[in-house]
Amino acid sequence: SNTFGQALPDVWDHSRSDPLFIKTSKFSWPQVLANKLNIECVNKSRPGASNKEIWNSILNGPQYWKQPKEKYSNKHIVIILWTFINRFCFLESDDYHRDIRPKEIRVDEVKQLGTWWAESGDRTDERRENSKIFFKYFFNEGDLLMDFYLRVNHVDNFLKGKVKKVVHCLQDDLYKPEPEWNNVEFYDEWKNIDDTYDKAEDGIHEGIDKHEKFATSLYNEIIDEL
Repeated sequence: SNTFGQALPDVWDHSRSDPLFIKTSKFSWPQVLANKLNIECVNKSRPGASNKEIWNSILNGPQYWKQPKEKYSNKHIVIILWTFINRFCFLESDDYHRDIRPKEIRVDEVKQLGTWWAESGDRTDERRENSKIFFKYFFNEGDLLMDFYLRVNHVDNFLKGKVKKVVHCLQDDLYKPEPEWNNVEFYDEWKNIDDTYDKAEDGIHEGIDKHEKFATSLYNEIIDEL
């Protein structure tokens, strides 16, 4: 959600007070950062994505995005804002690129599991029941913490030598304890930016100001290395 820019003004239906998922927001931190660097922004985020889904998107890259001719190169800067560990997903067989959103965005068939689905009042949505079962019988914070570090290190090793720069970002302080075998350094400025009075149109997600400040902090962090 925070990389997508969920509920920012340009991806919000003001007449219905609902978020729009047709495109990522021009106010989201990836686009703001790309503007500062004067480069193209390729924002492949998806609201509700788990760390497993992020991992899958990066490793399967162009196939996942339905752009098979694209390849990672030493011109690319890859910046990942990893998400919370209280979410998961299942990757569905071989049914790739099924439309589960408006046609402008096509993704793999991924069944998301999250606490917000488990608490949903829509009893007809299978994600509600699937999430309730997962968090009741299978969720273990320690297990998903190790799973998180496994996927982060895998992605880091996968991208090294393929792209110009990789930055791994965190959203909070809940990724503890860190295993001794972790070899990835994180940029965690996101949590340090005060967002008390800066919210998106839904009053829940982060507002324009925080996206701008995070993009500026990232720019200052990496500009001398580019």
